[in-house]
Amino acid sequence: MAQVCLNYLIGEEMKPRRNSRRRLSANLPAARVEFAAYAYTAYSYHLSRADPLVAVTFQLVM
Repeated sequence: MAQVCLNYLIGEEMKPRRNSRRRLSANLPAARVEFAAYAYTAYSYHLSRADPLVAVTFQLVM
């Protein structure tokens, strides 16, 4: 779950628009805004419980 949250948070959808001053929530459907909020608040919880032998999960943080 840590990978899912981190991949979402570093993905294209979460990058700020260069030519838009609108808030993120104006660009995303409600379900996406809810998941973005969840990913933002829960990724560290999932990361702390991730398998330390799966390096790819921890590389997403760097």
